[in-house]
Amino acid sequence: DWLAFNHGLSATDRLEKLKEAYMKLGKKVGTVTTAQREQVWEYYMRYEDRKKKMSCWDEGDLVLDLYKRFMKHGHSGILLHQTFIDEVQDFTQAELVLVLKLARFPNSSFLAG
Repeated sequence: DWLAFNHGLSATDRLEKLKEAYMKLGKKVGTVTTAQREQVWEYYMRYEDRKKKMSCWDEGDLVLDLYKRFMKHGHSGILLHQTFIDEVQDFTQAELVLVLKLARFPNSSFLAG
């Protein structure tokens, strides 16, 4: 979802692109059938709707908000010269992109896990 935001899409268009990308995931990504993906998508939409109605947020919303702020305002504050991350497999791609954008020398980062 955060990548779609980066392209300046409306919320409706962003959701449509996200669903399209999800439905096109290959068999190497998972063994879920198209019908099962439709059901998972329905659960996801219910989750997002309930979250919105309850004025709640999750970690994905936090990462997206931080990314938007970073792209709008740039870096301010302490600059990370290097990053050392253990258990990197527990990070989402969005979290990794954000951390590496905050690093002054992202190629000097050490990721393990």
